[in-house]
Amino acid sequence: MPHATILSSYIALLCLGKSDFEAISAFREDAYFAQALDLEQVPSEGIMRQRMDANGAAYQAVVEDAAIEFLRRSGARFTPLDNGLMPLDCDVTPLDNSQSKKEGVSRTYKGEDGYAPMAAYLGQEGYCLELELREGSQHCQ
Repeated sequence: MPHATILSSYIALLCLGKSDFEAISAFREDAYFAQALDLEQVPSEGIMRQRMDANGAAYQAVVEDAAIEFLRRSGARFTPLDNGLMPLDCDVTPLDNSQSKKEGVSRTYKGEDGYAPMAAYLGQEGYCLELELREGSQHCQ
């Protein structure tokens, strides 16, 4: 199964708000899902998990390059501040996962159990450049 099929399927899941590999099972027999993504077949949970585990770092580099190219091709405009500097805002946003047993869930600086993802936004428009999922106990600095 081509790498593009794995990436397209997983990105489609993320766009639907589904981040777990098992979610692909609901779309295996969905003709519209396959047609919309121009896929010959939809990967199984096992294949998707195996490929993402084996190639995650390489896939991440491809997706990051594609995001930059998308901004270039779309003609995205970045508005600097009045002093000419381009703002890059980086911020931690604690997520409450108190009632879960997920890996990496720990006490955040907000006093709840969860994660502490960091996001980086560019320009006054706030284009999201990077997201890093981090354990809740990781210091916000």
